[in-house]
Amino acid sequence: MSLERRHEQLASTGTFVRRVVLFSCVSLLIVVASLAIGAWGYRQFVGLGWVAAFHAAALILFSEGPAVAMPDTAAKVWEIVYSAFSGVAFLSIIGTIWTPIVHRLYHRFHLENEGSRSR
Repeated sequence: MSLERRHEQLASTGTFVRRVVLFSCVSLLIVVASLAIGAWGYRQFVGLGWVAAFHAAALILFSEGPAVAMPDTAAKVWEIVYSAFSGVAFLSIIGTIWTPIVHRLYHRFHLENEGSRSR
């Protein structure tokens, strides 16, 4: 998943599209793994069924808030830990999706600026 360096040419459109797809797939893997971790925790610590556990995990992961009241201290601690993890995971997902797009824009601006300085 390497990107072109400062003095290299801008990648072709095909390469750029492949990068966007690859980075999107990585983001999807992070989402699936995060939801699986969350659902497992809600099953273990809160005692929810699989569908309710995935629902609760999805709401926390995508910053919508808790879905159910926590019955005991272990469940509350789990929700705190998963909420903190979800905040970092959400930012990582967004960053991973936007990386090839922002990189291409910055690289294009850099090449344009470099070309105007040499004239």
